[in-house]
Amino acid sequence: MAVVYKAYDTHLECNVAIKVILPTRQHSDKFIKRFGREIKALLKLSHPNIVRVIDYGEQDGLPYLVMEYIPGGTLKQKLSANPMPWQQAVRVLIPIARALAYSHEHNIIHRDVKPSNILITDSGELMLSDFGIAKILEGEETLELTGTGVGIGTPEYMSPEQAQGQAVDARSDVYSLGVILYEMIAGRKPYQADTPYAVVIKHVNEPLPRPRQFIKDLPERVEQILVKALAKRAENRFQDMTAFANVLAQLASSRKASIEKIPWKFYQNTGTSLVFRTTLSFLVVLIFVIGGIITRGLNKGDGGNLQSWSPGLESQVTLTSTLSARAYSTANAQKTLLVYDSEATQNAILSKKYVANATANAMNTFEAWLAEPPLPIVTPGILANSVTQYQVDFSSRPSGSDWGFSSSAMLTQGILRQTGHNWEGSTRPAILSDHEGVLLEFRCSPQSEAEIFLQSGGWNAPGMRRWGLYCTTGDVFSSNVFRDASESLFQQWNGNMIVKPGSWYALYLLVGGYNDFIARIWEPGSPDRYMEMRNAFGNNWANLKWAFTVGVNQGEIDIVNYKEIKIP
Repeated sequence: MAVVYKAYDTHLECNVAIKVILPTRQHSDKFIKRFGREIKALLKLSHPNIVRVIDYGEQDGLPYLVMEYIPGGTLKQKLSANPMPWQQAVRVLIPIARALAYSHEHNIIHRDVKPSNILITDSGELMLSDFGIAKILEGEETLELTGTGVGIGTPEYMSPEQAQGQAVDARSDVYSLGVILYEMIAGRKPYQADTPYAVVIKHVNEPLPRPRQFIKDLPERVEQILVKALAKRAENRFQDMTAFANVLAQLASSRKASIEKIPWKFYQNTGTSLVFRTTLSFLVVLIFVIGGIITRGLNKGDGGNLQSWSPGLESQVTLTSTLSARAYSTANAQKTLLVYDSEATQNAILSKKYVANATANAMNTFEAWLAEPPLPIVTPGILANSVTQYQVDFSSRPSGSDWGFSSSAMLTQGILRQTGHNWEGSTRPAILSDHEGVLLEFRCSPQSEAEIFLQSGGWNAPGMRRWGLYCTTGDVFSSNVFRDASESLFQQWNGNMIVKPGSWYALYLLVGGYNDFIARIWEPGSPDRYMEMRNAFGNNWANLKWAFTVGVNQGEIDIVNYKEIKIP
């Protein structure tokens, strides 16, 4: 896992970005040497649409690299759910395709091409960042855990062969760039699901949704380019990025793009066996328990000018750690060690040369998030007759076996603060029955991935049931509902609440038995502003015992005012 800081280079007298590779354990000497070799290769890259690596080093066992600082935000921040004219999308991505072709010529595969790794300069030019970081982290984390080389990447943009842990080449980057082009043109990603695992399974096994089912007037030749780039088998895609870039350039210049038209069926599957499909879940879970699927910190933009198609979206400079971090001085005042824990400071010194600053945008810093106190909960009418059966004050550790706290949980000032990665969590044992639930207040830290849920049975146990939610970057709430580990049940949120990232929210989770299960989120002081999902699942969800769990894959989540209630 990595974390990015905005910093000031006292020698060059300019802002830079510092990416620090955080260990899942102490970095080995072998890893440090391999890190140096990989970064030396990146130092040789010189392209107008590639973020330049300026320097690298290692301090107290923590390797870091220094990159030029790009202040204009990312392509991810500019994208919306509305389709972009295909002509515009093609023009925007041509410079990124050329940048990737250049890196491939230098034998460097990106492995994590996605909108948040495409940064935008002040003038609207797009630049690609994070070359080779996925490869570096693969060797450090994945190989030791699995012994198979399962690839690290981002689920929504990962090629089928990368998801299967196979060797990747330039055609994997072609696939990832094809996903971005599809998303820009269709206004949605080709594969969507409630969990990263489910998304990857779809990339490997499910037919590609035809782009023209979303954009009726999309020219056939544009659709053919998309489906060729997104072919399941690498041999059916563009065989190098130069070919893909040339076809995009032909489209942009209104010349008919020359592309071999392959029958649709060849784009649909990889011919994976039943044995692979039944074991893929194990491999994919290992991909996503490795700490957040590459850092979301600072990322760069593309070479096409974006200012014309995204009016009203201001550039944002938020260079905060995806984990809380602090820096402290050692006996030598010029030497510090970055460590990650539950605190953060406003300023940190990485070395004499680089002064890191975590408060470029005060409203988006971890410190500002910590300063917000919880608010008293005003309950909605549906809880008018509820009876409190249990409540806990997290100012001290509950006695006995009431809770199972992970090593990364901290109790402070009445707050349960759950940190960590790999979905570490704390659990209240199975004590809830039908028509009982939990009422609490929670908040997710900036750039977090967390979950709150009620669950009956172990994750892999037959008959497992889960009812809850995910909190992802920017406080995007999604359903976390499963009937057995292999079957995610998507639930629709309804309501009128406007989400304010980093805020405190009240949450009510009800075990419905034969009746409706309910999940309701609202502003603590305004129960009339809420979002809710509810569903009745039938007999197989009744007469069970349910445990409460809060887990974190990245960042932190706070829990206060925890109560267990019964609805008469």
